[in-house]
Amino acid sequence: MDYKQYTDEALARLIQQQDTEALAELYDRYAQVIYNLIFRLIPDPAIAGETLQETFWQVWQEKGNVVGQGAVLAWLWRLARTKTVEQLRQARSFSTEK
Repeated sequence: MDYKQYTDEALARLIQQQDTEALAELYDRYAQVIYNLIFRLIPDPAIAGETLQETFWQVWQEKGNVVGQGAVLAWLWRLARTKTVEQLRQARSFSTEK
């Protein structure tokens, strides 16, 4: 099935049905954009990449549940921002423990 023709909202509904190919398409569409946003806040490629993966893992865990969340890209950014803040807090906590 060619998922490129599906809207973001349709992909989110397919993710709710545990469709891994729909998640892969959503990732292909937005991974670079989300990574760039994360990297602006965490300019470490490894940590930014890890944060990106955690963001999409959360999409899968929440089963693409964007109902009432607004546009899918905005929802992805909110998830990524939350993960980014968590990373920054962990880094700050780690550096103060030394």
